[in-house]
Amino acid sequence: MFRGLADKELDGRLKFIWYVTSCGADASFSYALYSKYKDIYHLFMSNDYDSHGLKIPDAALKRLLNKRLEEPFEMYKRLMAMGIRIYTIEDKEYPNKLRKIINPPLALFFKGDFPDFDKNLCAAMVGTRKMTDYGRKTAEYLASGIASCGVTIISGLAKGIDAVCMRTALNCGGYTVGVLGNSIDTIYPMENAALYNKVYKHGVVISEYWPGCHTYKASFSRRNRIVSGLADFVIVIDAPDGSGALITASYAIKQGKLVCVPPMPITKENSGTLSLLRGGARLITSVSDILEEYEVLLPHTIPPDLPLPTLLEAECPESKKEEMLRLDYKEVVYNYLLEELDKKGSLSLTQIMAGDHQFTLKDLMRAASQLELDGYAVRLPGGFFDAVPADKVPRATIKEN
Repeated sequence: MFRGLADKELDGRLKFIWYVTSCGADASFSYALYSKYKDIYHLFMSNDYDSHGLKIPDAALKRLLNKRLEEPFEMYKRLMAMGIRIYTIEDKEYPNKLRKIINPPLALFFKGDFPDFDKNLCAAMVGTRKMTDYGRKTAEYLASGIASCGVTIISGLAKGIDAVCMRTALNCGGYTVGVLGNSIDTIYPMENAALYNKVYKHGVVISEYWPGCHTYKASFSRRNRIVSGLADFVIVIDAPDGSGALITASYAIKQGKLVCVPPMPITKENSGTLSLLRGGARLITSVSDILEEYEVLLPHTIPPDLPLPTLLEAECPESKKEEMLRLDYKEVVYNYLLEELDKKGSLSLTQIMAGDHQFTLKDLMRAASQLELDGYAVRLPGGFFDAVPADKVPRATIKEN
């Protein structure tokens, strides 16, 4: 026994860690090779990997022929110490929704409370990082209404529409799922550090990439198949041509999922959203438009519909202070302080105030205490604070793609 797992379960998960790390991130052959054996034990015992007509790089083949499990065991212990768990495609807890997609992830690393995706109604809500104000208001309207009905909200934890939908759902007491396009121990972007913590404390953060895994620009697009795969339907908000949200919609269509789009102004910022409508996506003008057909699955009654935000409302100017308040003022201070400590090293709160007067000492003290509790900062003698070393907590290490 180890950490409550039966030996066979642990052995199987160690072999999956061995396999995915040997193949490497985004390996095009990993699922195809696994499918030849359909069992991790048979795959592990084989030495005939290059006989299946798959293009396996020499470096990966060499790693696969090394059957030692010491490194996977060390990684497993590291996962447990970090509060990260793993489900594999052979585990009963692995979502059947994902088993049905093309090229499903063989292992899911997660932090938080893993739900029963097959019993819960799930909505993927995605959109551009560079959202319009109208798009933001529409995202808040839909996310609050859908989450209040008990629907699980899934998104990519990117800035922009993704972050707005997840933050809004959490503020409504909803359950959220953040699917990462980078390693499970990495927060990206840094400005979403507080949101990341909220999601895993009141939901779950998931990645197919293990701690320390080096990912690529394409990894962010690749994770979108998981976002749509876990969802029963996908809502795309505020997406220009080339937006990653359109990749999620494309995966959803291939997976046979319903794609929904709210009405948006005819502008270049929404050209991608409008193209989805021309391609057959469903136009939704209210929360009930999408939820009525799922009403028997909902734990809560669908509330009376409120009107969608109007363009006139979206065009009203907002001061910087008002903008900070709507983004959650405490979260803004938290992320600002974390970024300052990460960039500049050991600082006192008075030094930070001297460099930027937008926050009070009380604001900064509250944020510093929360950073300590979350494990991102450490208090030093003399009233100084410093960021915790990069190898001790999740850090933002991936450049924006």
